Amino acid sequence: MKKMRDLFIRKKKQVRPLEAIQVGISPCCNLKCTFCPTTFIHEKNARIMNIEDFSLLKPYFSWANWIYLQGWGEPLLNKNIWEMASLVKASDAKVGFTTNGTLMGTEVSENLVKNNIDIISVSIAGDASASHNKLRKGSEFTTIIKNIKALVSMKNRYNSPTPKISLSYMLTKESILHLPDTVKLAHDIGADDLYAINLDYVFSYETNESKIFTWGEKPRQDYANIMAESKKIAAERKFSFRSYLLSMEEQEPVCELDPNRFVFVTDDGDITPCTYLGRTINPRVFQDKLINLPRKTFGNIKDNSFEEIWNSADYMEFRSKFTVRLEEYKLLMNTYADYEPSLIILKQAEKRYSEALEKNPLPIECQSCPKAYGI
Repeated sequence: MKKMRDLFIRKKKQVRPLEAIQVGISPCCNLKCTFCPTTFIHEKNARIMNIEDFSLLKPYFSWANWIYLQGWGEPLLNKNIWEMASLVKASDAKVGFTTNGTLMGTEVSENLVKNNIDIISVSIAGDASASHNKLRKGSEFTTIIKNIKALVSMKNRYNSPTPKISLSYMLTKESILHLPDTVKLAHDIGADDLYAINLDYVFSYETNESKIFTWGEKPRQDYANIMAESKKIAAERKFSFRSYLLSMEEQEPVCELDPNRFVFVTDDGDITPCTYLGRTINPRVFQDKLINLPRKTFGNIKDNSFEEIWNSADYMEFRSKFTVRLEEYKLLMNTYADYEPSLIILKQAEKRYSEALEKNPLPIECQSCPKAYGI
């Protein structure tokens, strides 16, 4: 009978329309990373989100599978983070955040386990102090590794499967050289996985020089070799390792942060499609040209409810292009998957797909974003 009851409960489980609501609970940071806009671009009126504003989102946590407490700063600077996490868990959504790892200690590790935080991602940029500390200024690599090991021990102490410990590795021309050894280190200290991310928010010509991905050119062979070596090491150790493209290919139908499935809420309550469009001062270097974009906001949770903003005409219009593009992509994939489709049918499907994307271009703000090209 218990199996039948569990099956019934699973079938009755609510389907959540959103994959994640990301909430920027802290725009402030205790580090001065050389590749981060928070170091160089100071946004006016930036403040740590209070619990009252955060609570305005509480009725809508059940809309999402994940509530991710992360913006452009260090979330552990927000003293209300554990109360916020508790509100999320009460809605049966999963909760996690990314941290620079410097403020993790025994108390934080215990809170991560006892508050049932589902995932914590720790940002690093090297395999030792010499490489990491140069890029993530103000941090000490050995302390971060010590903190991660302490969290692993805390999980073992309480026999807890959570939080999942993920390491986020920022790829620059300096840091990529240390990626293979970092994969080994991540496995050895007990992390659950490591993912290498591109420097995809290119906000100045200096950061443009630091990135390793290319626009329309083949990636450097030495970078490709390093990535292949890293994947091989991970496979040999049966360790989870993820990475992104190193060269811009064709435009995606939608990026991985599909605005129909993801939302970003800024520290002051603005509803925006993603973190990249949530900055008030938002320069972007695209194919070596500097562009300045305004914040793309559709309303504020202190003025209107999340539901009212989500269903507003301008927000629905913004998302509609992504809906059409994704549907056309699915039709194309279905044609490819058809049993022995004729060449004529394939050509017709590809033509229809191309025409549909031309008729439904990405919003202008998204056309210059590396995420739109799989980067």
